[in-house]
Amino acid sequence: MYSFVPAILFLGVGIWLYRHEWKKEVQYRNKSNIMLAAYACILGVALLVVSVLYWGQL
Repeated sequence: MYSFVPAILFLGVGIWLYRHEWKKEVQYRNKSNIMLAAYACILGVALLVVSVLYWGQL
């Protein structure tokens, strides 16, 4: 239940960072920021899944 807060934070930061980098022109995009955004989104989704699966036990 308490892993919803970090999941929402990771997902929000990942989406915000990805959208921020996507607005730039192709030659100026920072690949490390895009990778960081992807990892944050994956971690956020994983935490959401764990939070739903183990709702009463966490």
